[in-house]
Amino acid sequence: QDLLQSEQDARALEEINALYVALTRAEHRLVVSSFVPHRRPERASWWERLQGLGEPEPVADQSLSMPATSASSDRAAEDVFTLPRLPALVPLAKTVSSTTSPVDNAPPATAEADLRTRLGLAMHRLLQWHPTTQTFEWTELHVDAVAREFELDTEEALQAHGMAARVISGDGAWAWDAHQLAYWGNEVDMVWEGAALRLDRLVQSKGSGDWWVIDFKSHENPEQRPAFVEQIRRYGQAVSQAQPGANVRLAFINALGHWREVSFL
Repeated sequence: QDLLQSEQDARALEEINALYVALTRAEHRLVVSSFVPHRRPERASWWERLQGLGEPEPVADQSLSMPATSASSDRAAEDVFTLPRLPALVPLAKTVSSTTSPVDNAPPATAEADLRTRLGLAMHRLLQWHPTTQTFEWTELHVDAVAREFELDTEEALQAHGMAARVISGDGAWAWDAHQLAYWGNEVDMVWEGAALRLDRLVQSKGSGDWWVIDFKSHENPEQRPAFVEQIRRYGQAVSQAQPGANVRLAFINALGHWREVSFL
């Protein structure tokens, strides 16, 4: 609470300093917006601070009080402009091509498949929060957070928690033991052949010096899915480029905590 209050006080002071700079730097006129925000801010706006300190200044209507002259007419003509308009949008008729791919005609995902996806995402989020130590335990706050983020009920969120716990404590538990690692990272961003990649976990064994690309999968046998294997091999190629001459190895960890190493080629 003390830190939050200090930060709020610093922000308030920054806003007042900015107002001071605006008032003292304006050469002829300072324009302050009186737009009413959707949610009222905690502190007074610039407009509210200045409103009670200034006096209204009447401005004569030049167009009514002054006779039209050639010079004023020319200026008025220069002030008139036409606002360009976008052409009206004409929706295109939907046509069905004879070359439509099977993917385009695929049925929508079932509720069961959608739940599996959200459980897998929740498992990944919990693992992303897990530090490299075997003494860490997720709390109810973590479980509630993934439940809100991925629209899971209590039972489903606990299921995702169990999946993540098995990953940490299963065959690959060593990959979270800092004493056995020379390097570790979660959600490691890399670029390979112009494509952005994000590795679930990347570690280097302190004993062998091998680099391990570790991919978490909720599927029981990810090593049998060609798309998964191709993906993790691309991760391995990116790491090999970043670590020339290093021995790079690839492995999946499924939701049961089983280690599934795959060949590099």
